[in-house]
This record gives sequence, C-alpha cells and structure tokens, in this order.
Amino acid sequence: MGISDMASACKYVESSKTPQQVNGYNCSLYIAAIAKAIYSWYESESGPNNEDGLWFSTMNEQVNPSVVDEMRTIILGLVKSLMP
Repeated sequence: MGISDMASACKYVESSKTPQQVNGYNCSLYIAAIAKAIYSWYESESGPNNEDGLWFSTMNEQVNPSVVDEMRTIILGLVKSLMP
C-alpha cells in the first residue's frame, strides 16, 4: 500500500477521553507525553496492526500527572546538563 493509498484510507476519529492537565502550566508537557505514547504504540508489536488500529488506549494508559511530573524532571535535568 503506497502513501496515496494510505492517505485516502484515513479517516478522522476523535477520542472523548484524552488525558487532561490538572494545572495551568503543564500543557506542553502533556503534548510531549502524548506524542511519546503515540510513538511508543506505533513502535510496539501491537501498533498500527492491532484490532482497531488506534492508539487511544495506549495514550490513556501511559499519560497521567505522575508521568508528566517525571518528564518535567527529566527535561530539567537535560537542560541543566547543557549549562556551563
């Protein structure tokens, strides 16, 4: 299946249960965590070939406030490691 075939086979699907930030300052970290979860799903064995071909359940399992807090700590450590 070529790229044009895949594009024409695509359809819009909306998830009503996306992870939500619980404060006013984590929006970019939630975006990064969701992107990481989608990538993790895509690279996994179940990935795009699973029964529904969707990543919503993986996203909801992998993205939560504690994961986002951990991601903040990791990113802060990376930034600090770049500072002289």
